[in-house]
Amino acid sequence: MKNQMTKEEIEAALAHCTGGDEYHRHGLMRQFLFTDGVYEMAEMCQAHWLVDVIASWQHTALKDPMLRQMQFWTLTKRKKDWIVTCDRDKGDTALKQVIKYSDFPLESMKIWVQYDGQNIIAMLPSEY
Repeated sequence: MKNQMTKEEIEAALAHCTGGDEYHRHGLMRQFLFTDGVYEMAEMCQAHWLVDVIASWQHTALKDPMLRQMQFWTLTKRKKDWIVTCDRDKGDTALKQVIKYSDFPLESMKIWVQYDGQNIIAMLPSEY
């Protein structure tokens, strides 16, 4: 079922995400948690696959000392495909994956990931 929300409605809804008290646990990677905002984005954009992509890179990401502290993930639309990148800092890309096709409704999406020593927590920047 295709999402009926417009790009503007999705962006407005996500702008109100400022953090919550509960986390959602990833189905396959139990130590990977995500906030209500990430959950809402995945639901509205039909993009649970994006959460899966980020979770799937954690075994590699956590080997990098800088990425153990903070990860800055971005999904970006290009002319013929999409790219998911993980930056250590602005301009310092550590990981990337090309997505050949997606009907993701926004031009881009940012998700930040923080490791607390026990759990890996994905959040929207507004929830940090």
